[in-house]
Amino acid sequence: MQFSAAFVVSCLALTACARTFGGDTDNAGGVDGKGGGQGISDGSGGNTAAGGESAMAGGATAGTGTGGSAGGTPGTTGASGGATAAGGATATGGSGGTVVVPIGKVPMFVAAGHGARTITSCDDGRTWIANHSYENRNVDHSPYTEKGMVYGDGIFMELIGWGADPSVKLSTNGVDWQRFPVPNGGGGGLVFVELPQKKFVTVNGYGGCQSSPNGKTWTRCTAPDYPENLRESGGGGAAIGGGGDIAATFSFDGGQSWRTSSACRLVDGFGNLGQLGGFAWGNSTFCAVGSSGDWCRTTDRGATWQTGKLPSGVDGKMAFIGDKFWAPNGATAYWSSDGSTWTRETLRPTGTVIHAMARGDSGTFVGIQRENASTRFYRSSDGINWTLVTGPTGTSLRRVVFGYGTPSAQCPLP
Repeated sequence: MQFSAAFVVSCLALTACARTFGGDTDNAGGVDGKGGGQGISDGSGGNTAAGGESAMAGGATAGTGTGGSAGGTPGTTGASGGATAAGGATATGGSGGTVVVPIGKVPMFVAAGHGARTITSCDDGRTWIANHSYENRNVDHSPYTEKGMVYGDGIFMELIGWGADPSVKLSTNGVDWQRFPVPNGGGGGLVFVELPQKKFVTVNGYGGCQSSPNGKTWTRCTAPDYPENLRESGGGGAAIGGGGDIAATFSFDGGQSWRTSSACRLVDGFGNLGQLGGFAWGNSTFCAVGSSGDWCRTTDRGATWQTGKLPSGVDGKMAFIGDKFWAPNGATAYWSSDGSTWTRETLRPTGTVIHAMARGDSGTFVGIQRENASTRFYRSSDGINWTLVTGPTGTSLRRVVFGYGTPSAQCPLP
C-alpha cells in the first residue's frame, strides 16, 4: 500500500489551522440457542421497560410538508423531506429535512466508563446527573470493565466485563438501570444494527457471537472465524466490524456472515480494550480507524477498500457523529465526510482535551475527557470550539452516545 497525502490548509476564525489528508485505493477480494433472560440484582434502580421508539429523521418520504404545530417548522419537498409531526419539537441537523423529536421522549446524552459507570445529561449537555457505577475502580480486568456503549430502538446499553463473564447494563430513561447476563460467546464489543432487523450484537474471539432485540434475552448467532482476543466492534446499518489481536473481520449483513480483507487488516489497532479508534457506518460508507492512525473505508460492502494513514495515531473513540466521521485525539480531532479525506482540527480553547464525542439532534456536540476521575465534560456547536462543563466525579469515562429516553422525575419532558 502506498500512502499519499494532500495537505489543504484552511484558517479557522480563531486562527486554528486544519489539514486534509487523502489515501490510496486497494482491491480486496450458527447454531441457535437461548440464553440470558434473568436480570442480575445490583440495586441499580427501578425496573426499565424494554423497547421504545427510535429517533425519526427527515419525516415521511416524498411529498410537500404541511407544517407542524406551534414551534414546528414546515417539512420540505423532496425524497427525504416530509411533514413535521404534529406536536413534535423540531431540531436542526441532518440532511434532507427537519429532525423530529419523538413525541413523549426526552433527548439525552449518556456517557459510560469503567466500573460500569453511566452518567446522563438531559438538558443538552449543560449538566450531568444519574451518576451510577457498580465499582469505583479503573481496572481492565473486572466484571464491570467498560467494553461498549450504544443506543438503539429506545434502549441505552453498556457492555461490561473483560476477563470475566460479560453482561449488559440497560436503561430506557438514562436514569434507572438493570443488568442482564450475556451468555458465553459475547463480550468483545457491542453494536446496534438495523438491517435485516433491529438487534444488538456482541461478538468475541474464539467463535463468540450473541444477538438480542432488547438486551434481556440473547441468542447465539453466526460467529466470525477469529481465534484470538477480539477487543472492539462497531458499525451500524447492516455493517459490523471487529478487531483485536489479529486482522479485523467484517459483516455486511447484520452478522449473518463474516469475511476478512487483505487490504483492511488493522491488526491490534484499537488499544488494549478497544478504547482507541473504532468502526462506524454513515453516509453509505463503512469506516475503520486504528489507534495507529491506519484507516480503511468501503462503499460496496467490502468488495473494494480504500486505505490510508493519518499523520498521527488516534487517542480517542472514532464514531459517526451528526453527518461526519470524527476521531478525537486529545487536543486535536480528525473529521471526514466520506472516511477518505480527513481534516485535522486543533480544539479550542487551548487546554481542551477530548477523547469521545457525540452530537444531539439540536446540533450540540458533547465531549468527554478520559481521565482516572472523569469530571470534565464539554459542549460545542461545531465540534471545534468548546466550553468546559464540570460534572460529578467518578471512574474514567470512555464513550458517549445520544438518544431518546422516556421521561422521569430527573429527566422530565422539555
